[in-house]
Amino acid sequence: MKKQKILIVEDELIVAYDLATALTRMGYEVLPLASTADEAYDLAMNHNPDIVFMDVKLKGPKDGLEAVGRICQDRDLPVIFLTGQKQFIDEKRLKDLSRYSIISKPIDNVDLRDEINKLIPRESETSETMPE
Repeated sequence: MKKQKILIVEDELIVAYDLATALTRMGYEVLPLASTADEAYDLAMNHNPDIVFMDVKLKGPKDGLEAVGRICQDRDLPVIFLTGQKQFIDEKRLKDLSRYSIISKPIDNVDLRDEINKLIPRESETSETMPE
């Protein structure tokens, strides 16, 4: 069974590493980490993730909403936004996204798995299991 690939875009390194560790333990393949919108775009185009975890605030002049807008022009990807201040997300800017969710920090692993499963079902849940 192919592991689903996850791109994490987070400007706080400790948060990115904690999230990457949790997702790896859950059985996902975590791609190299990004902290800017441009890094996120390059990684998304080169590695074809199954889902993107995007912090709203990023290093550099572009925020996570701008990064997702650019990525989703070229790839139809589900996105889970990470934010410490959910009330400050302008959901009008998300109108063109077909599959997204918002998780508040600190991130709970149960919520994490639930949100991923809402946006992309695990292969084991979508395909018949092969007899051993």
